[in-house]
Amino acid sequence: DESDRSNTCFFNIMMIADLYNPYQGDATVDTAYTFNAAREDVINTTMFEKYGVFIIDAYDENRPCEFYAMVMANTMDPTYLIPLDSYEITDEEVAPCMIASSGYDSDYSEPMPSFFMTANNIWYMVEGTMTMATDKMTVVALNSNGNKVNITINFVPSDLREVMDNAANNHINKLMHRNHLYILRDGKLFNVLGARMK
Repeated sequence: DESDRSNTCFFNIMMIADLYNPYQGDATVDTAYTFNAAREDVINTTMFEKYGVFIIDAYDENRPCEFYAMVMANTMDPTYLIPLDSYEITDEEVAPCMIASSGYDSDYSEPMPSFFMTANNIWYMVEGTMTMATDKMTVVALNSNGNKVNITINFVPSDLREVMDNAANNHINKLMHRNHLYILRDGKLFNVLGARMK
């Protein structure tokens, strides 16, 4: 009976939408950061061989921070070093350029390059420029919130470079172990990239 509403059921439906925000957690403050890293932190990877991409992954050994970037190159030569030049930070991925960050991946498992991270903040670099010089690399960028990211990485000799430069004054041995070459200097063991072996 339409006139009798005593048996009518009413439903209160609450809908919650999970909106994906790839730049979740992007810093809302400016940062200016300077630290030292080996020039050899510009690393060629298998991605370079397939896509022509350089990976730059530099750390400050004295403070918790990481600079992680991808640079599109004009060549597929794996022995090629990033030319001394300025590179636009863009998502168009047309060489030569530094790839703009797309934020976190879809399952929030890891941030996508290019970004700068400290113990408390992360800056997803979405526009700006990266300049490579003989003695340093500088980045002047904005993150997704429009905050400034100014990074300077001063290049210092790697342990291996120091080993080679001082070869005449130090006793150095080369060792082969399980088909890997190691360098022994003053009782300390280094791999061929100059990293100190524990």
